[in-house]
Amino acid sequence: MAKERLPVEHVVDYGNRADWLAARRSGIGASESAALFGLSPYQSRFSLWLIKSGRVPEWEPEGDVAERLRWGQLLEGPIADEHALRTGRKLWRFSSFCIAQHPQLPCMFATPDGFIIEAPDRRALGLAEEGTLQIKNTANVFDPDGWSAGVPQHVQIQVQHELAVTGRDYATVATLAMGNKLMTWDVPRLDGFIEELQIQVETFWESVQSGQEPEVDGHPRTLEALKRLHPKDNGCVVNLPGGALEAWDQLRAAKEAGKAAERLQAVAEARVKAWLGPNTFGVLPDGTRLSYKTIDNPGYTNVVPPYSYRMLRQTKEPLPAERAPEPPPGGPPELAPVPSDDLTVARKAARKPSKKGKAA
Repeated sequence: MAKERLPVEHVVDYGNRADWLAARRSGIGASESAALFGLSPYQSRFSLWLIKSGRVPEWEPEGDVAERLRWGQLLEGPIADEHALRTGRKLWRFSSFCIAQHPQLPCMFATPDGFIIEAPDRRALGLAEEGTLQIKNTANVFDPDGWSAGVPQHVQIQVQHELAVTGRDYATVATLAMGNKLMTWDVPRLDGFIEELQIQVETFWESVQSGQEPEVDGHPRTLEALKRLHPKDNGCVVNLPGGALEAWDQLRAAKEAGKAAERLQAVAEARVKAWLGPNTFGVLPDGTRLSYKTIDNPGYTNVVPPYSYRMLRQTKEPLPAERAPEPPPGGPPELAPVPSDDLTVARKAARKPSKKGKAA
């Protein structure tokens, strides 16, 4: 079908999902560019290369992911309207089948959720009014993407990509958290980063066109893409290179280290809990405070009855004045010592200390 050019420069409406997806295969979109830096939670550089080179089909969300994305799309309009109402800004929104293309790099494009045409709050501060709008919907302000600390890195890269394509000076990110809290940020254009981003996009696209496969990494999407690339065996034998032997040795060592670390964790956890006994808190010789509180859960309707458990974690809580008798210096005699082999292997594999406050 004929492409309809829209009022904002370099934006084309493809009219339907099939044509829009076909156009997306001709370059790198804003939501994909974080993968070029290894910072995308949804795509790796390798899996993106397989998709763009036509070796595997575009990933289609399923189940809970598809449901979450569906609700994200349905809520885009209300989130945008509320942002405009609160700020007095004038927005221009368009079909979700639109693509804005970089004027000099045809392989670089974006689909912003809208454009900000007027922004009186920024005008009053002497700032540029015209910007892009990116809308997000997250289930929890403390979710793994890190919205509680501001705009996550992969979204920052996404909006810088959109600014590079559209030439705007800032991007507004409007996020609905937990279904009842609107958070907004104005992200300024970073020309230095955009220059590097454009180099990355151009270099990556050249590798797609030349068939130069990127390095295989351990991203979950890489493993998923490899499953789709080779879903079944063919009954043949292949002579593998020396690098495959090294990788196989690393895989076996990592699995063994993981098993050793699990055994070490179980023994160490049991020893600490045995030393704590019925006590709510414990203080280690270096002053570190441990909490071993009872957590009462009321249950859920008539499906899960009420229950309680004790949670072991590091804490900074003030300690009560009452003290229990000191435990014997050697520890509980009934506990077996940590296996020396496990200790050696696990120390090599897990040198980073656990995060403070993490439950055991």
